[in-house]
Amino acid sequence: MLELAFFKITICISILHIVNAIPYPGDHASVEEYVAYYFNSVYTTKEICGFLLLVHGILISASTIERIKRRLGLRRRHCRTDISRVLQKIRELHREGYIAKFYLDLIKKRRCLPRLIRSDAGTENVLVKNLQIALRYGQNDELSGSKSFLIGRSTGNQRIERLWRDLSESFIHFWRNKFLDFSSLGIFRTSNLLHIECVRFCFLPLIRRQLQTFMDTWKPEIYDTMDYSCPLQCTMENVDELAEEYAEDWPEGGCCEEFLELIRFLTNEEPQHALIPNNLDEAIILFCVLIDMCDELILHV
Repeated sequence: MLELAFFKITICISILHIVNAIPYPGDHASVEEYVAYYFNSVYTTKEICGFLLLVHGILISASTIERIKRRLGLRRRHCRTDISRVLQKIRELHREGYIAKFYLDLIKKRRCLPRLIRSDAGTENVLVKNLQIALRYGQNDELSGSKSFLIGRSTGNQRIERLWRDLSESFIHFWRNKFLDFSSLGIFRTSNLLHIECVRFCFLPLIRRQLQTFMDTWKPEIYDTMDYSCPLQCTMENVDELAEEYAEDWPEGGCCEEFLELIRFLTNEEPQHALIPNNLDEAIILFCVLIDMCDELILHV
């Protein structure tokens, strides 16, 4: 049965190469070239997974294909975005793969492991917990294995609390009060996922500039100089494999591609170039315009 299915797919793909106006990249092309070819042939991510596995013998996850598509700038243009799909993608921005990327990037940069990690009980930290315990498994010290990850309230961590205080005094209080004002005026509803995504799109560029300024000037208090790292007992290739499987790049601009596609549809502009606000007044105007557009669109769905 499997051989028959493989034969049928091979015949279909052979016919596709003949009738498709897009040049076939060849039997020895790279994964990126295959992904671009099937994407431009209007296949979905799951269908591309199937072609890569059954035709080319390449086993690759759907999330990896999505990352390749983002890296190559592959996206559908000028199509009416399904609102339910946009909302689902916004919910997925809380996935733990984004936090895992920061953890694995640190390991690759330092080429060692943290001896102990402490975090709160948020679900976004579950994957980091599993990776840390797995990588520290069998190192035979007093904090190896499951003891290498602690869960507790952040209020018990003086360093984190001091950092939050400094951040709040620098700019967090300002933005918290600004968004509360929007909410009290009925402009912004925290229960509306599209509203939240509009906040990200309009105000994150300004917040990131302030955060960069804070990072350039902040001088943390140094408690001691003891090295709390421990050796990495696997190769960097193994870490790269973990990153490929579990880590995800944070979307450019902090918004999912489906939301950016929606903005393109509503404004007929390229969001990442033409619509980026330069100051607070521009951001507020853009925010109000996008909120009205999204609310109007929802009413007619």
